[in-house]
Amino acid sequence: AQTANSLEWYSYEDALVKAGKEKKFVIVDFYANWCKWCKKLDSDTFTDPRVAEALKASFVPVKIDAESSKPVVVEMKQTTMQDLAESYGVTSYPSLWFVDPKGEKAKLLNGYLPPDAFLQYLAYIYSGKYKDMEFEDYVMKGTGK
Repeated sequence: AQTANSLEWYSYEDALVKAGKEKKFVIVDFYANWCKWCKKLDSDTFTDPRVAEALKASFVPVKIDAESSKPVVVEMKQTTMQDLAESYGVTSYPSLWFVDPKGEKAKLLNGYLPPDAFLQYLAYIYSGKYKDMEFEDYVMKGTGK
């Protein structure tokens, strides 16, 4: 069985560079240590081998503790994880921001999704459908998978 550790998490700066080079999306997981849905996302969704596989294939994952004053580098400047979360307008956890290969904010996923729904969400982002339809419509139209 795969462990959460088998998913490689990148620093914010490295993720943006890698995503640009490899034409992948960055997924920024803004979490808080006390947040039970964040822990559930870690224990149930990110450990699912299919999710880990999909993330490895098309995404560059980053974890940001939204309440931490730990340093993080953004556009060559040092700031804190908390300031980064604020710049993304994060107000609840987990907040998963998808950033396109050009480094533009693409879409926010608020809250927990179980593995199957999360896989559909990844397909929704990767397909570019997020630009012209809501996730609910994407799922309703049966364009998942």
